[in-house]
Amino acid sequence: MKRLSSFIPVLTLLSLMISVLPFSGAVHTARAQSSGDLIVLNDSTPGIDVVINPSPDTTGVIGVEINNASVTVTDAVGNLVFETADPAVSGLEFSFAPNAGTHTLTINRLPGATQGYARIAALAEMTALETTPQLVTSSTLSPAQEADFPLNASAPSSVVQVTAPDAATVTARFPGAPVTAQLVDVSTSRTLATLTGSLIDGVRFTMDGGSYELVLLNNNAARETVANISVVPAPASDFETLVAQAETSATTTMTNTGPASSNAGSAVQGARCTLTVTASSVNMRSGPGMGYSVLDYAFRGENLAVGGVNPGSGWLLVGTDTGSAWMSSEAGTLAGACDNLAVYDIPYRAAPTPQVTIQQPQVPVYRDDDDDHDDYGDYDDDHDDDHDDDHDDDYDEHDDDD
Repeated sequence: MKRLSSFIPVLTLLSLMISVLPFSGAVHTARAQSSGDLIVLNDSTPGIDVVINPSPDTTGVIGVEINNASVTVTDAVGNLVFETADPAVSGLEFSFAPNAGTHTLTINRLPGATQGYARIAALAEMTALETTPQLVTSSTLSPAQEADFPLNASAPSSVVQVTAPDAATVTARFPGAPVTAQLVDVSTSRTLATLTGSLIDGVRFTMDGGSYELVLLNNNAARETVANISVVPAPASDFETLVAQAETSATTTMTNTGPASSNAGSAVQGARCTLTVTASSVNMRSGPGMGYSVLDYAFRGENLAVGGVNPGSGWLLVGTDTGSAWMSSEAGTLAGACDNLAVYDIPYRAAPTPQVTIQQPQVPVYRDDDDDHDDYGDYDDDHDDDHDDDHDDDYDEHDDDD
């Protein structure tokens, strides 16, 4: 299996320390070309990962704004719990339940797009709505309306119709229960986003105007909850302004590229750093160290683009078919421009020490069955009686002899 016949851009990571929020400083996000806090997804960086580690016993929210980008979220063991890849979706917020554990949010440029854009924020709670919705009892909601939908053993699911003439924000909260939520565009019957029952107990979508259907299912009806669904007009944001500025900058850069620079791309192509795998096989992990989960495998002879190293240079960030991963530098040989690789301060994580329990062997101990013991006792009694009878007969014969 040959992964890279030509340069495939790799993910670049950095640590984002946020001490004022309930996330324990362990949010790793991408260092891409940026305009302000805008992340640009292009040929050099088509995708990023954001590793989210909420502090124990706390909640937290991750907000994402996207343009021409897809979003997936996986849990600590790699299960896919959310996905969207529709250009109609421009904003998301995820509310994580207490002790939700590590999650990885992945953002990729949509296929066919020259550039995609994203902006990420760690929040203490979901962004306050600019419009206060009115509580109604209908399953059909318009902007500035909200309704409650019990999800329990007798009614584990609900279907909510959303009609929004302009861009709108739909919020679904279902605390304490693993709810699956699916957002469907009614006019085209396409699924815009899916949340699979998980430790995400609330999700918010910002999307184009239209007619939508939000389907909710409580995957554990024994854990009753009340889902609150609200619809409000999409809030104002400077995100699209930043995107427009980045588009203009990219167009200007391309316009100013003269004939003298025509070979610049091939020069960069030849100067990149690659790794050729020399081990028979090697684990490709979600972080630098054997304590991180295994995402994929590489095999002898494969060529991988290298985008950076950890501080100790013992682990390399390499490109994969679907994004990027970390692998040990001892698993292959480097070639190309590898002297000035970016250093990413991702914590090294050693493999946990296996737990070993030594048990004393069970020594067999003879144990008489009660019935057998009774039978054995009966045998002794019979034997004693027979012996006594014989003895008496011998005694009587002795008397006769005398």
